[in-house]
Amino acid sequence: MKILLDVRASSLLRHGVGRFAAEVSSRLPGLCPEWEWIFLNYDSNPEMMAKEEHDGNIINLWGNSGLHNYVSDQIMYSALLKRHNPDLIHSFWYHLPEMYRGIKILTVHDRLQEKGFPEHNEDHVLKDRYWMNRSISSADAIIVNSLSTMRDLVHCNRIGPENIFLTYLAANEEFFKKDIKRLNSLRKKYSLPERYIFLSSHSSVSYKNTEFVSNIIRKLRSKGIDVPPLLSTGGDVIERENGWIRLPYLSLSDLAAVVTGAEFMIYPSLGEGFGLPPLEAMAAGTPVITSNADSLPEVCGEAAIYFDPNSADDLSGSINLLLNNKKLSEYLREKGSSRARLFSWDKCALETISAIKKVISRKKERPVFTFPMNWDEMDFAFNLPPVPQMKIKEPESLLYAVEMLSRRNNKPEALKLLCHGLKLFPDSPDILRELGKIYKSEKQWKKASGYFRSLLRIAEKLAAPQHLRSGSYHLAECEFNLKNYRKAEEFFKQCLKHCPDHKTAPLFLKKIKKTVRTGRKNP
Repeated sequence: MKILLDVRASSLLRHGVGRFAAEVSSRLPGLCPEWEWIFLNYDSNPEMMAKEEHDGNIINLWGNSGLHNYVSDQIMYSALLKRHNPDLIHSFWYHLPEMYRGIKILTVHDRLQEKGFPEHNEDHVLKDRYWMNRSISSADAIIVNSLSTMRDLVHCNRIGPENIFLTYLAANEEFFKKDIKRLNSLRKKYSLPERYIFLSSHSSVSYKNTEFVSNIIRKLRSKGIDVPPLLSTGGDVIERENGWIRLPYLSLSDLAAVVTGAEFMIYPSLGEGFGLPPLEAMAAGTPVITSNADSLPEVCGEAAIYFDPNSADDLSGSINLLLNNKKLSEYLREKGSSRARLFSWDKCALETISAIKKVISRKKERPVFTFPMNWDEMDFAFNLPPVPQMKIKEPESLLYAVEMLSRRNNKPEALKLLCHGLKLFPDSPDILRELGKIYKSEKQWKKASGYFRSLLRIAEKLAAPQHLRSGSYHLAECEFNLKNYRKAEEFFKQCLKHCPDHKTAPLFLKKIKKTVRTGRKNP
């Protein structure tokens, strides 16, 4: 079997796309040494096009076509395919050869271009989007790095879930080292302060949302709150202004050391295909405050504090919470490090080779194809078996199925599935929250309040601030509608304790005072 891997994306090592291509492709030949592996690398020098390097079962080629030039890509592919005639092509970028009739696998890192961010409406990006969609529709199988991207492909490109394989990214081992000696050296080199908040790479693209964080920090400082300076990497030169330090791009080992030294990290992204920076921060033992957009909750689990990336109050409350709660910081350091260990590049490579083998088998034997992963949610979404027969291995699988059912306005089935899930995962705060929200939407306040009380009990055990905040607010709303005003007041105050800048809770407290004043007594 002759496999051609288009790994030109590995030239983008500063990005998750490049790290994925480099880490996974370097491991694949060792997993199947009986196959012949052809690597298509990138080099801008035209003379490299004629060069080939042979090393056992590995052949290295070079292409000088830019990653964003689809037409020149097709010309380059045509020449390479005639020369080597591979049985399968796996592209780690967004392009596939249109004229090729063998097996084609494409890695799709995200579908952010479908989400309407301003920079994605420019002419050259719209062209890229068109060509990308052509490659997606021509692929025999697609590899994604998150369930979030899988959902986007199903909804935006109408790709059947049986053609999509999931392989998670991982943090590099450099982040687990916690190299204090290197950190101290970098402090001297760049005159870094003892305390700082890490903001990942500085980026001008709108969906990275970095200016939003800067504005919030300025407002907090204007109120007299002692907030450490922000630090980001990815600039051309060193800049320092308004409490924001921008460093140039750093090597992986230097970046890991800088992340290790941060008091905490803020990741305010409006859209992600995976979310490697917060995972790397958790590996480095740094507490993480991240937005709840797209794949980020899927990656960070319960090892981070979440906020709405469009809510200034939500982010302010999260920053205040972490600045004033050392126990919570220590909890997140420990929890984050354990969470990051669940992801590994070896596992990612194994899942990739497994996907390749299954696609080859399907192409040869044409069997009835079944969903090839440990996740059952896509089967739930498109052909739901009776609830007791569902093989659910993680709460996330079940919650995705619930989401798909809710989108189809099938609340009874969603409710049945959640109740079944609660038997399997009685301590899952997410399942309790969703159950409470369904009953709350049906105005069954007593049932809803019961689930929110259970959610609060578990959130207190886990010291999970996001669940304490949402649980106390939802429970307060239920008690308010049940006219238990004193209890409602107590839980709204509890909500404000976890989120001082909450907008709605103070309005309810005013309503309660007014109601009690006008003579409506607590039952």
